[in-house]
Amino acid sequence: MVEPPKVDVVGFLDWFYKTYGSNWTLILVFSIPIAIVGWQIFQALRKDKEANLALAAKEDTIQRLAQENRLYRIQTFKEQFKWTDHQIEHWLLANEAPTPAQPPAVKAKKK
Repeated sequence: MVEPPKVDVVGFLDWFYKTYGSNWTLILVFSIPIAIVGWQIFQALRKDKEANLALAAKEDTIQRLAQENRLYRIQTFKEQFKWTDHQIEHWLLANEAPTPAQPPAVKAKKK
């Protein structure tokens, strides 16, 4: 079994204190945790941004597919079932899905 290398933190801090003084040692001691926390915050924000971009792309795809489906149904109702533009407009405004054999009832316009 291989043991991991031992790090002598106290020895390093003692050497750093003797070499650079107390001010730089304090700066070193406090800057390392601040840098670690800052890096973690940066990574979390980056992941959130990527997730938001993925959700936006997914929403765009859903909207595109829904529009394609709507256009396909309109074309099918016009070609196969001989619906008029007025019937299709009424169906779109009602936002309901009637059976293709029975077009939506449209009231006659009064003149």
